[in-house]
Amino acid sequence: MNIAGLVLLIAVIVGGVIMAALGGSRDTFMALVLLGAGGMVVIMAFYYRQNPSYTNAEGVQVAVGPGMVICLGALGALLIAGGLFAGIHGFQ
Repeated sequence: MNIAGLVLLIAVIVGGVIMAALGGSRDTFMALVLLGAGGMVVIMAFYYRQNPSYTNAEGVQVAVGPGMVICLGALGALLIAGGLFAGIHGFQ
């Protein structure tokens, strides 16, 4: 895990603890996590649409096909829809 992933993990844990201490529900926390993850995946899809390649762990540059960009966009949309559903219907 790189530094950015570790910082994100700590931010999610700290955010969850703060929400729990202030009386926030677990549904609200899950909705925020899903919305954040969906937003990040959509941003990744737009990034790979502009720059359709990445460098793997061995240092080899690998091309990204349009199918991967479409799948990332669809996955991001599903995560956002799930976050909205959890946020709207989680209070009942």
